[in-house]
Amino acid sequence: MRAWRTVALSTVGLLLSLTVTGVAATAAAPSSTIYVSSQACASPSDGSWQRPYCTIGAAVAVAEPGQTVYVRSGVYAESVVVTRSGEPGRPITIRGERVPRGLARITPGAAGPGVTLAGVHDVVVAGFEYGTVTTPAVVVDAARDVEVTDARMFNGRVARVVVRGASRGVAITRTWFQSSAAAIFVEAGATGTVIAGNSVLSSLPAVSVTDAPDTVITNNTLTPFCRAAIVVDGASPRLAVQNNIIDTAQYNLADNPGPVPCAKPDEALPLTVSAASAAGSTVDYNVVNPVFGGPLYSWAGTRYATPAEFRAATGQAAHDIAADPQLDRFTRDDVGWTPRPTSPAVDSGRADAPGVLPYGIGGDAHADNPDVPNTGTGIGYVDRGSVELSLASGHPAPFANAPDGEPLTAVASAEFTSPWVTDGPSGTVFHTFDDGFQVVTRETDVRHTFPRAGEHCVNTFVNSDSFRTGQGSESRSCVVVGAGFTAVPPSRVLDTRAALGVPTTTPVAANSDVVLPVGPIDGVPADRISAVVLNVTVTQATKNGYITAYPGPGSPPTASNLLFEPGQTVAALVTVPVSNGAVRFRNGSAGTVHVIADLAGFYGAGGHGITTREPLRVLDTRAAVGVPGTVPVPADGRVEVDLTGRIPAGTTAVVLNATATGATNGGLLTFFPPGGAVPTVSNLNFGAGQTIANMVIAPVVNGKIALSHTGRGTVHVLVDLAGQFAAGGSNNYVPTGPVRILDTRELGEVVLGPGKSLRVYPDQYYWDTCLTGGYRCRPTSVVATVTLTRSTTSGYVTAYPSGDAVPTASTVNFAAGQTISNLATVATKNGSFDIYNGGRGSVHVIVDQAGYYLAPPN
Repeated sequence: MRAWRTVALSTVGLLLSLTVTGVAATAAAPSSTIYVSSQACASPSDGSWQRPYCTIGAAVAVAEPGQTVYVRSGVYAESVVVTRSGEPGRPITIRGERVPRGLARITPGAAGPGVTLAGVHDVVVAGFEYGTVTTPAVVVDAARDVEVTDARMFNGRVARVVVRGASRGVAITRTWFQSSAAAIFVEAGATGTVIAGNSVLSSLPAVSVTDAPDTVITNNTLTPFCRAAIVVDGASPRLAVQNNIIDTAQYNLADNPGPVPCAKPDEALPLTVSAASAAGSTVDYNVVNPVFGGPLYSWAGTRYATPAEFRAATGQAAHDIAADPQLDRFTRDDVGWTPRPTSPAVDSGRADAPGVLPYGIGGDAHADNPDVPNTGTGIGYVDRGSVELSLASGHPAPFANAPDGEPLTAVASAEFTSPWVTDGPSGTVFHTFDDGFQVVTRETDVRHTFPRAGEHCVNTFVNSDSFRTGQGSESRSCVVVGAGFTAVPPSRVLDTRAALGVPTTTPVAANSDVVLPVGPIDGVPADRISAVVLNVTVTQATKNGYITAYPGPGSPPTASNLLFEPGQTVAALVTVPVSNGAVRFRNGSAGTVHVIADLAGFYGAGGHGITTREPLRVLDTRAAVGVPGTVPVPADGRVEVDLTGRIPAGTTAVVLNATATGATNGGLLTFFPPGGAVPTVSNLNFGAGQTIANMVIAPVVNGKIALSHTGRGTVHVLVDLAGQFAAGGSNNYVPTGPVRILDTRELGEVVLGPGKSLRVYPDQYYWDTCLTGGYRCRPTSVVATVTLTRSTTSGYVTAYPSGDAVPTASTVNFAAGQTISNLATVATKNGSFDIYNGGRGSVHVIVDQAGYYLAPPN
């Protein structure tokens, strides 16, 4: 069995992309993701979407730099120990699914911390909920350049996050803490820890730092009821505490009557910094609530009651505000306190403070409240605290084809609106594509390339709090995408006479199929190929019949691609969808027949779209068109046709209708790349004196095509140019069949008379989607097999755009009483095409549609 030309490709699965920097999210290579599911895992597991690992630990153990371990929603009763590292710019990301109706929760019990990052670097842990109680949720030990983000940590009796050892560059961001213990402990030896954008409700100091230089505490909302908020001890110099809301007063969570004083205010100092930590440190742009009843700052052993007093003594807190931050109750679960529009925290932060994030814990971009003066630095309207107050809203937008016409590609979109000025989109979007890919992003547009052509849909959910609640706007939208064509050097892939593509040399039995596996072609696996283009030849037939090429499995359609008579050798080009990695050929006769197939190319994500045109005659050896004389092509002769000036530079293949006539003996024609050896394939087989046509898709080299005549006699050759595949061709192919769209035999006495035209309307296979998508999938040209039968005289028919003048070209030539067919690619006009009868008698016409080319996006 001859193999298709192969290159290994990776399995396709699901991708989730979300960055804390707000960088555009785009569906990337599926091999970058390893999947975990506690509810749908497989044994054995390979980490694919179809066979995910059962545990996070198993996936983390094989993760490489740049990969994402994507943990689907569910409960994971394990203590995850991360032992593998990423690289700068290519971290290992361990992401818990946080989608509208599900999240990933780690509950190790007393086994140990939820996640331990020891001695590793360049790792991101994001999106998880932690159910640890007696152990920390996350421990970072002697690690560097790691981030714990977008998490929920609750009900703990010990510190939720512990950073210790020689850890460097650790970031704890956008996390909601609700704990009876301290939220974050930064211990001796850690340097450069960033604590930013977190919301903390605790019963012990919210943040504790000991002997940890260069710690950054920015844009947090800290509410440890009647307990200290930030305690910096030992030698922790070069501390930065900016843009925070620090409120140590007592609240009643049930009805939130507002903050009240604490019974023991000395235990509720908002900020304490030791003497050895004061050097090089900065405290500024914070809102500190004085209602708890005690001094606001303890600095190097001295307490200060107000920012003014602290400022006068130390130069610190130049823009701190001592006031009620006006926090509302927990209106959004997992986000924490939200400031009211009149809060002093609104539009008063420092935009360039170290650790400032581009959006708040709820996913809102910085927004300018027009009713509040901008007193902050930089853009002037960064809020203090973890929540950025915003009135922005979002909703899904229609799914659309990629505007540049890239094959198989569509753009999923959301729209964000705000009555206030913002510095970016406010909200989070969750796209679920029908091929299994998922993308979580803050960007308005996400490009996605599907594996195959046809109708595809996306479910889009737009949420305003990073899916910390299930609230939002949701819709489903569909679009039709087409595939690009890649031409390959002609090669034989099936020959039942020689056991090529099949295990035996037995001819195809009556009313049965031959199944041709489609292996990877040019490195593209079968499940990424929408359709293949094959020149199919039948020979040694024992009865009259036809061949139907179809994707299967199941019953073959009521359509045909190639008709034959006993003993006849005849060929036809077919374009057939690939299904389950194979295509099928049905022998629709009462006898046996041998089948041969030569590969011309395939439709997939690569390649080019087509540009079709009215048929243009580029070769006629009878009339010196394309050649210098009027002599026929001799035995074993070659012809090279220069199409320069008729096709654009960079054309990779052309669509031709080739006709053989006046042959003195039987033979065959082969089209091949100029300059190369003639391949052992055929495009058109003919007998002596026969006039016969076949559609050809031929590779182009430097604007030229070549053909070879294999036979003992001479033959005249006519070639009509119908279109080309080139860069900029944005009409991509959608397989729809085969499906019969016209049969005049079923219309009573209706036949195509001499000199008459018949209008044909393509099957709008995805018409409902086209209407929904704003006519984005109207056909610009149709690929169809045209069959003629019951003709009263010899003649020809020509297919051409509706309403245009009849071109000097032919699609199918026929003899009186003959049944004959040919594949055609014909441009449409006003949604249809015409078939003209150029003969002197009448003929019945049958049209079987294989697919159509999409119009480029509006």
